[in-house]
Amino acid sequence: MNMDGRAASLKAREYLVELNGSYNIWNFQVENVEYNEQNKTWAVQCSFTPNMFVTERLKYEIIVSDTGSIKSAKKVK
Repeated sequence: MNMDGRAASLKAREYLVELNGSYNIWNFQVENVEYNEQNKTWAVQCSFTPNMFVTERLKYEIIVSDTGSIKSAKKVK
């Protein structure tokens, strides 16, 4: 295993900042991190608000490979 849960969470945040811009990620939170031994991937469930005036959080699940690449990202409800 090349990454741990913390490194996978940081990769997920970096990806969302790249996707949305640094000023559109407020109150970023990691909700859950799980390692899939079979696929050698981390599932990072996280949420954030797009600006300081919005109270509804956007939730995402980001799949990060054991080598640090983003395999998939999807918005969840």
